[in-house]
Amino acid sequence: MAYLVGFSHSKLFANVREKASLAYYAASRLESHKGVMMVMSGIDFPNYNQAVTIINEQLEAMRQGDFSEEDIRQTKAVIINQLLETIDTSRGLVEVLYHNVVSGVDIELTTWIEKIDGTTKDEIVQAAKKVQLDTIYFLTEQEGA
Repeated sequence: MAYLVGFSHSKLFANVREKASLAYYAASRLESHKGVMMVMSGIDFPNYNQAVTIINEQLEAMRQGDFSEEDIRQTKAVIINQLLETIDTSRGLVEVLYHNVVSGVDIELTTWIEKIDGTTKDEIVQAAKKVQLDTIYFLTEQEGA
């Protein structure tokens, strides 16, 4: 998901933050237990429509397979590195083990890495085709607060 992850090489980051200068951050997160992907971007309200348009364009490009094998390679390397960094702390290790308990599946770290590394472009495209917009919200301050 090179398009939507929160890495500096992601298309979401590059297009919303870098090219269009609309946001001070742009990222996505997966909630694996619920099957939910959240796209977040720190924007000013006047940039709302343009930012939503660009985000939707990036998802559509991902559905069309408009990303390179290099994008995939970079993303896999960063995800695997983050996983290894996570288990390098006691809190991170507890979070990984807790994930196994909550999911009811005991997945070894080596299996996670193998599955990440083995993910294909077609699998990414097929996953992107399943993404459906559900909710958009914008946080603002209360007037007078």
